[in-house]
Amino acid sequence: MILKAAPIVGIVTAAVLIHGAAVADTACGMAPTPECAIDLAHASADQIDSPAAKATALTRIAVAEAAAGYVEQSDSSLALAQLIADGSNLADGLAESEYGPRNDEDIRAMLYQQIAAARARSGASLAALSAVIDEAQDLEYELMLTFVSAQSLIESGRTDDARPLIERLVQQLDGDQNSERAMAIRSSVIMMYVQIGDLTKAKAMVGQLPDNDEMLMKVGLLLRIAEAQRTAGDEAGAEATLLAAEQSIPAIENTEMREMAGNMVSSMRTAIEKSDTKSAQDSGSCPADLSPYGLAMDKAKFGYFAEAVEMALALENPEKRDSALSRISSLQSKDGQADGAYDTALMIAEPYSRSYALGEVIRMYAKEGNADGVWFAAQSIEEEYEKTRALSAAIAPLVAAGNPAGAAMIVGNMLDPAQRAASYVMLAESLLRPEKEPAESSGEPDPE
Repeated sequence: MILKAAPIVGIVTAAVLIHGAAVADTACGMAPTPECAIDLAHASADQIDSPAAKATALTRIAVAEAAAGYVEQSDSSLALAQLIADGSNLADGLAESEYGPRNDEDIRAMLYQQIAAARARSGASLAALSAVIDEAQDLEYELMLTFVSAQSLIESGRTDDARPLIERLVQQLDGDQNSERAMAIRSSVIMMYVQIGDLTKAKAMVGQLPDNDEMLMKVGLLLRIAEAQRTAGDEAGAEATLLAAEQSIPAIENTEMREMAGNMVSSMRTAIEKSDTKSAQDSGSCPADLSPYGLAMDKAKFGYFAEAVEMALALENPEKRDSALSRISSLQSKDGQADGAYDTALMIAEPYSRSYALGEVIRMYAKEGNADGVWFAAQSIEEEYEKTRALSAAIAPLVAAGNPAGAAMIVGNMLDPAQRAASYVMLAESLLRPEKEPAESSGEPDPE
């Protein structure tokens, strides 16, 4: 059971005084506004020692500033990020787990991508984005800027602005049909066409792909197009695309890849058949799992959580035991029993699985507006990065549940200035769009 011995505001205020976080005044903590959250994000960014991490924070802040209507400030933040990215010693102050590349050139390329994406998400006009791309020093940089800008425009819902950049990518690839880079970008362009609903162009580009070692990728792209066609209600088109995928399989020379492609197509055909008829589980044709694990799951599905936990704990295989406890905790969270889900999650032995289960509990507390529950549950996550990530994921639902003050105080208590800056940006964006619900969990642990 979660203990709620003290209010979150009191706990966090005391902690802020200890580690010198950027919370400027009590009013901001008690009645946060987007403007205040952005100011605190900047203050936290100023405390970041690593140039690369500071530039990343500034790109995130710039997007929030643009969303809040502070266009000039957003431009200034991006200009400062660009200035940092153009400098040297970018890897200084980075933890080993941050930024895979460890040299300035690779980190700079990564920062340039972040800046390009932020510029597009901040509302820069197509003309402004194109002007920046035109200034690229070489083809590699031009391709990167074009690709990132187009993808970011799509994600921002600006599909009409994205189209000219997608066409520009296609033109940039002319004459480079078979290189590894060209194949990777071309497949991304095809997926962009799928995202904006231009399935005719997507399929035409797939047809232009050469019959070589990348045939497995060709099959995968055709399946994605078929899926999009079905979603759009074009059953005949989807069937024709699926047939094209099947006909491409014999051209794959590698036996293992050919079998993989066949399995991909078979899986989609099976999924289509299941969607057209009642599922085996709903129709009762799926045989019941009478193993101890299956029986424990049945108890949990019908709400008999205490009995389910008791049966799970009796499982001899530790992996099965942890798996059962994880699923029970998840079902308890979805049933609104956050306290019980927390108790069950603590019984999981494997640290990563336990952290993931606790993350689900934290999301449930956040949806209830319970900042105290969020804070105390997070203290049971041992790995600091996972703890911070779980707390960050609670910000938007806390705001949506009507407790922005609790969200602000949780952010103010984050020790790492880079994480704190990113979380203040999330707070600002949540305050600007309080009605937006966070995406539901897939039910599976994040592989990262």
